[in-house]
Amino acid sequence: KAESMRRLEMLFDVKAEKSQRRYDCQEKLWYWDWPGKNRHEQVLEGSEAWNRLYEQNSFDIRLYEYARELFKAQGKLFQTSVTEE
Repeated sequence: KAESMRRLEMLFDVKAEKSQRRYDCQEKLWYWDWPGKNRHEQVLEGSEAWNRLYEQNSFDIRLYEYARELFKAQGKLFQTSVTEE
């Protein structure tokens, strides 16, 4: 999550303030630490619930896996632009 923010700041040339307030806000958003979060029991891989969720969300899972690959590929572009500056 921090890498995503670093890339956005670089892409949009944003000079974000470095303050405790910003840090606290990022912690809540990045690490899912907010009071209204719904807590659920962990679903074990291979269980009936897991298999049903996997089946119902197969396209979302494929999209997520593609996004991870794309994120890795884009990382090379950001490394290049950082070293060229």
